[in-house]
Amino acid sequence: MPVLSETGMEYTRLVVLELAPGEVYAHDCGGAEWIVLPLNGGCELRCTEPFPAPPLPDSR
Repeated sequence: MPVLSETGMEYTRLVVLELAPGEVYAHDCGGAEWIVLPLNGGCELRCTEPFPAPPLPDSR
């Protein structure tokens, strides 16, 4: 069954990279969630700057 944008996937993207052993790819994730899935071998993932948490709602 094909995935259609009507099913809530309109903001979904796929990025496929072919990296050599030891090669680095830097990416600014912003406020998005990401999944890293090595298709062959393994990988190391480092988050260098966490995205700031949204402010808590005012409970007055």
